[in-house]
Amino acid sequence: MRHLLFTLFFFAPFLAFSQLDLKLGMGETYGAHCGIAGQPPQTRTLAEELYKNQDAETLKVWLGSKNAVRQVYAVEALLRLGEVDAVAAVAAELSTSTERISTCSGCVYSQRTVGEVIGDILDEYGE
Repeated sequence: MRHLLFTLFFFAPFLAFSQLDLKLGMGETYGAHCGIAGQPPQTRTLAEELYKNQDAETLKVWLGSKNAVRQVYAVEALLRLGEVDAVAAVAAELSTSTERISTCSGCVYSQRTVGEVIGDILDEYGE
């Protein structure tokens, strides 16, 4: 019984925090394998579907979104599709952005600037 109580009290804050964005309507999260269960954020799932279907047109619409997280996912997916020219101007602009977005890496949720995240994406997928 003590182990069960310990487990509940230890993990409950992590489980609650991993869903905090959704519960409070704080927006979307950029990342993959988030939380204890390693689930992708909902927007990651949508972006991956667009990528798998090679739907560059919808991803280009996301580039023009006012939602910075969607823009970041669009840059990543379009680079993975080889659409470097379509992304270049937006990626250059976003790489200097100081707007902060919610990000996750495993159980760790944090706020990072769009510029930092775009820099990581360009390092991994850019030319």
